[in-house]
Amino acid sequence: MKAQFFSSCVAFFVGMPGWLFSAEAADTLKLVHTIPLTGVKGRFDHFAIDTNTHHLFVAALGNDTLEILDVAAGKRLHTIQGLRKPTGVVFLAAENQFGVANGNDGTFRVYDGKTYQQTARVEGLDDADNVRRDSRTGLIYVGYGDGGLAVVDPRTWKVASKIKLAAHPESFQLERDGKRIFINLPDAKKVGVVDREAGKLVAEWPMEKFHANFPMALDEPNRRLFIGCRQPARLAILDSSNGHIVSDLGISGDTDDLFYDAKLKRIYVSCGEGFIDVIEQQSPDTYARLERIPTSKGARTSFFSPELREFYLAVPEQAGKSAELRIYKTADDHSTRCCCVGPRKAFQPQVLESVSAGDKEIMFGQPASAVARRVRREHSPWTGEGGVAQARGKDRFDSRGCRPYGHVVHARLDPDPNDERLFQGAVGRSGPRWFAPWRSSANGCRTSGAPRV
Repeated sequence: MKAQFFSSCVAFFVGMPGWLFSAEAADTLKLVHTIPLTGVKGRFDHFAIDTNTHHLFVAALGNDTLEILDVAAGKRLHTIQGLRKPTGVVFLAAENQFGVANGNDGTFRVYDGKTYQQTARVEGLDDADNVRRDSRTGLIYVGYGDGGLAVVDPRTWKVASKIKLAAHPESFQLERDGKRIFINLPDAKKVGVVDREAGKLVAEWPMEKFHANFPMALDEPNRRLFIGCRQPARLAILDSSNGHIVSDLGISGDTDDLFYDAKLKRIYVSCGEGFIDVIEQQSPDTYARLERIPTSKGARTSFFSPELREFYLAVPEQAGKSAELRIYKTADDHSTRCCCVGPRKAFQPQVLESVSAGDKEIMFGQPASAVARRVRREHSPWTGEGGVAQARGKDRFDSRGCRPYGHVVHARLDPDPNDERLFQGAVGRSGPRWFAPWRSSANGCRTSGAPRV
């Protein structure tokens, strides 16, 4: 019976058109929505987000405005005008406020999260730029001037102290479990290290080979610091315990933002050359580019929300086309919700929706005990073991780091842990693959020891 079923499945694939078996590029970020920003001129700078309301705060530096967007509804909510070269933005969840650094007048302005009215103003921060909040103390750090970090106390909205640096600070990152701040100092060709408890600079790491180090991200558990450089266009990976470069690789030109996705072990790099580079962290010392996603010239500022699993890219106005914000979903969140209905019934392999040539996707069945556990975990609600689930859309089931073998497309699943009649079919990078039956390793990932066609 198994052999007959397997033979019929093979015949099904042999008769399919050749486009189904062609290798495809990695599908790491999927563009799901675009919000027009009509009337916004010039370039953008940094973002912040309120993950409860899904409100995104975008510094439109060249337009002297802050654009407030509802990324869930896909619309523009409000524009704060009268700013002076807005640069860094921070959302203050406890207070339901947000702050904006202004480079031209040296102010840090604070606004109410509901009324959008200004509630406080800190002055004397010439060329104010990036902003971060210490999640433990609540203090706010503002990079400014020819070389300084201002420490702002939100209880009084006064500058509590200032930390001297060697040059103007660009991106900087705070340790969550430690006390250090890592700071890009491109004019000094260095990375600075600040002890924020002592309130002073404690180390400077030279950037001798790679210069114009603007964006930065931190993988704190693995002690890795990711530095985006423009001269040459490289991603430098530093050991955060000593500043030694452990690896580097080429990236697209004119990078201004990068983010580390700890869940998928990936780095998203937005580059003004017109690409998003997606880098895979194969180990703390080994990295490879998975995908180079075309965007638009000058689209170099971005933001990643690990909570919402979304990546946001600001695209400036160009060639008569208005500015816009592009919303991408990460690879582990491409599918729509599963629906679980009806009593259990016998499995009958079938295509639940016709497949068009443009989709380059196929239907496949899987031993459902493993799949059902993932459907139940990732897509609530679940009606129990005795049900029929339909996995709709693209879903790689690789949220725990399993290497993807292809797409799940409209497969019917029979959640029977004893059912080994089913075979999984997938279009992989090198063509169709089959695995029978499903086997799981200790971490729940698929293993590939079964026969392959």
